[in-house]
This record gives sequence, C-alpha cells and structure tokens, in this order.
Amino acid sequence: MGVSLRTLALSLIGYAVSGSLTRAGWLATASLLAQQGMGVAGGTYVDRHDRKRLIIVNAFVGFLAWGSIAMLGLYGMLRFTNLLVIAVLASAVNGLLGSAADAML
Repeated sequence: MGVSLRTLALSLIGYAVSGSLTRAGWLATASLLAQQGMGVAGGTYVDRHDRKRLIIVNAFVGFLAWGSIAMLGLYGMLRFTNLLVIAVLASAVNGLLGSAADAML
C-alpha cells in the first residue's frame, strides 16, 4: 500500500513540476523499475549483511532523498530532472535494502 501511495504522490509531484502527464508517468515508472530491478539482488544482499545496519541506511537514505525533494519544492528550486534522479536513486536503494526489515521480522 505504501509503494502505491508513494507512486501516486510521485506522479502528482512530477505533473506539478513538469506539467506533462507523460513525464509524470515515466517518472513513476522509472522509480518502480529501479526498485524492482534492485529488489532482485536485494534479497541476496540482505541475507549476507547485518540487517539492523541495512535498515538504518535505508531509512537514512530515504530521509535525505525525500527530505531534499521537500526542501527543493518548498524553496521553488525543484526541477523535473532533479526529481527524477533523486526518486530513482531513493527507489533503487529501497529496492536493495527494503527487504531487510521483512527478513528481520
């Protein structure tokens, strides 16, 4: 449910920044592709490393990424390219390390 809400919010932010439905759709698609693509290797990576540390790194990267998007948007400096790069990187890290919390539980 969280991924769906994030994808919807990301699409809406992408549309607000670019004014293009196509670019907003591709933004969400690129984000999901990065997350799913890194998720393939993420399970193996999580099994071989300290899960507590991976959960902390994932949370910290998410905080920095989404916080920087919020700050750039707040000050009117958010551009579509910045949004695309930050969203894809944050989603890739979440795909790689996101399963650590599930494995730890």
